[in-house]
Amino acid sequence: MLTDFYTVETVAGQDEEYTCVIRLNPEHNVYKGHFPGMPVVPGVCMLRIVKECVSMVLNTPMRFQAINSCKFLSVVNPLEHGILTFAFSLGNTNRLQAIVSAGETTVLKLKATIVAE
Repeated sequence: MLTDFYTVETVAGQDEEYTCVIRLNPEHNVYKGHFPGMPVVPGVCMLRIVKECVSMVLNTPMRFQAINSCKFLSVVNPLEHGILTFAFSLGNTNRLQAIVSAGETTVLKLKATIVAE
């Protein structure tokens, strides 16, 4: 589904604190339906990217067991904000806290429990 939706620019982190910088593909087919003439990154796609970033840094497929809090604070137009920063921390009890930013604007705050698939 998200084939070619984004590319990972950088991954960094240590001591349970990580940052993934991704570049959105504004030409992806998702934007033809969401929404024509005014593309918006679907919230579910941002959640999927969070899950994939966590899976990448842990080197194992992960899934959300529970989402305790998920706040979408701003829409993301891939033509205006093609680069997103996914900053997240993982506690030893699989507690995930993530903040997604487009430039200086926070677009998503997430608290969840994540487990191996």
